[in-house]
Formats: sequence, structure tokens, C-alpha cells
Amino acid sequence: MSEAVTYEEVPTREYETVSAFVRYSFDAESGADADDDTYRALVEKDVVTPFGVYADGTLQSVILEVDTQVRIRDRTHDATILSFIATPPEYRRGGSLSAGFPKVFASCVERGYDICLGRTFKHGFYTQFGGEMVSTHARWTCEPSTLVSTVDRPRGRFRRLTPADWREIDAVHRAFSGEYGLSFERSQAYWNEVTFQPYEKRHHIAGWEHDGELRGYVVYDITTENGQTVLRELDTSYRDYEALSHLLYYLGNHDSQVDEVAFVTPEDAAVFSLVDRNGLSCERRPGPIFRVTNVANALERVRYPPDLEGTVTLAVSDETAPWNDETYRLSVADGDATCTVSSDEPAARLDVRAFTQLLVGYHDAETLEEISTLTVEDERTRTFLSRAFPRQRVFLRDEV
Repeated sequence: MSEAVTYEEVPTREYETVSAFVRYSFDAESGADADDDTYRALVEKDVVTPFGVYADGTLQSVILEVDTQVRIRDRTHDATILSFIATPPEYRRGGSLSAGFPKVFASCVERGYDICLGRTFKHGFYTQFGGEMVSTHARWTCEPSTLVSTVDRPRGRFRRLTPADWREIDAVHRAFSGEYGLSFERSQAYWNEVTFQPYEKRHHIAGWEHDGELRGYVVYDITTENGQTVLRELDTSYRDYEALSHLLYYLGNHDSQVDEVAFVTPEDAAVFSLVDRNGLSCERRPGPIFRVTNVANALERVRYPPDLEGTVTLAVSDETAPWNDETYRLSVADGDATCTVSSDEPAARLDVRAFTQLLVGYHDAETLEEISTLTVEDERTRTFLSRAFPRQRVFLRDEV
């Protein structure tokens, strides 16, 4: 396209346009006269920051960003979530959004974000710009009565949770997410503004307590979908399978209220061993899209095995973020690394999508050689990459 495309934070005077774009893209069925306050409230509460793709000074797409932190291999990275992307039909397929994505990622780098995430949406939309899937999960559906049998004699007690309980909830979340090599870090503001005071309606949140300690929690909504009442779980963490069993039992106790329960777990969760398999359906689904915006920083800011020492040169290709399109010299010692741009001949080559999966541990080097773009010159390099970036248990889902 011939227009000059920019990506910048939307000024206050255009907030009504932001609200109109987002409302039409995600809630057009409410009609042209629907209230504008919903998405404006998101901005005013600092839950999201509105950015815009402008073509010749005209706002054509809105991206609502959410600041967050992501833990990768025991180190925390500042990141941003592209929470809502809204383009009205008069600007769709005009090319401005595609032309704007390199500027989106450049803006992320300028603001100190090494990582950019996209909500589970159309994966092909994000992969064309270098994003990649780094997690899959299991989505279960059943009648609520199926879950009642998970516990014969419930122990402890169930209780409704409030914002005053956020520290207990956060402790359970940290214990649960600590079992995985990739997770979101959450603040008090997250629990208060996203879980307890969301922009649309307040979620239900309940916990299971035993011996005076909160052992698990579940966040859920009850909605009407296709003529059925559905309890849809949104976020769950638990310290052990006893806690998960009790939480599923709690959801099953809604059998007088709902027709179906839908919930998500890590793929390796032993749900089939906890729940009556009759009437229980499972579907494997992809998680959020992950995009490394600063390769050098990302390589330096993960933890490496403490007994690994050595150097490797790898070339990363990145068409959308050309500043990443370099050969890097990575030197590792004592669990840390330094990374510099190098003119040496690379011992390994891969594109930014394969690099992303290698970095977070969704796939190891051997797998990426078979199914993706990774090529390795010699066995020494292959061994180094396998040790530096071993495969990890990963579980990442859209934030509530």
C-alpha cells in the first residue's frame, strides 16, 4: 500500500473511536446504539492501553495491549498481550494492518518488551508475522453429574473467594505454574482488576481449603449457549490432584443449574483417572501465540543448565522484524549467557518461529530439525542446542 503507516498510542480524544471499533468487531449484534462505556472503562482502569495502526494519519485498526510478565526457563520477561485487534470492515483487506505489524513489534522493542503474545484466535493470522504456538491444552466437556463421582467423601471446605484473598490465590497459582517452564506472572492489580473486577461481568471464583490452607481455586462463568446453560471454567490452579478432584466435584454440584461443564487442564493432567470416562469428551487445543520481538535479549534472559559451558553461532531469519535477522554468537557459562551479533559462519540456522519454540521448550532441537526450519551443521552444535534448550512441560492459556 502507498499510505504512510504508523503504530502509536491512541490519544484520549480518539477513545470514542477506539470503543466504536472494538464494539463493532466483537459485539456488533448489540446494535449501533450500544453503550460505549464498556471498552472505555478498560482504558480508564489501566487494564489495557489502546494503540492504533494509522494510514496517512487516519486510525484504521485498534490494538488493545495488556502489559504482563512471562516466566521462561525460570527467568521473568516483560511482555505485552495483543488483547483485542479491531479493524472495521471499511478498512479490512486494505493492507494497513499487515503493513503495521513490523511497527507493532518495533514499538514493543522500544518499550522494553522482548515478548509479544496474541490471544488464541486465528493462528494463521499471527504466524504470517512470525508468531508461533508454544502450548497446547486439553479441553474437557461433560454433563455436571459426571464430575460428582470424583470425590466419594469431600474433605475440607469450599468457599467463595474475594479480592481480600488474592495472596492465597496467588500462592496457589505460583505453586501450580511453577511446575511448568512457561507461565504468566500475576500481580495484585491483575487479581483485582481482571479476575474480580473484569470489564464485562464479574466472574465466579471459588476455592477448596484443607487444614486451613487454600489448596486450589477455580474461576468460572455460567452462560447460555445454543439453548443450553453452560458452566465454563476460565482459570484453575491446584496444589495436587486431591485439590483438582475437589474442584471438579464442586463444578459437578451445579447439576441442578447447568446442562454442561467445560474446563481446561494441561494435556498431561490425569483427568481420565479422576473422572468417570463415560460421557467425558476431550479435545486438544492450541494455546496463545508467542512472538519473540528481541532475539538477543531473549537469549540472554533465560536460565541455562548450570553445568553447561560453551559457545554456538546461530542465524535467525525474521522477515517481519528485520532487526532480529542476524547471526548471533551465544556464550553460556554458570547458567547465564551473553549474546552478540556475529559475522562468523553460523553452525545452526532457523526462522523466528522455530526459534520461539526452541527458546520456550515446546520442541527440542532434534524435533525442530525434523518438523521445522532448524538446520544444524555438526553433532557438537546439535548436542549444545539440546542441552541449552531442553524440552519443557509448558502450559499457557489465554489470561482471563
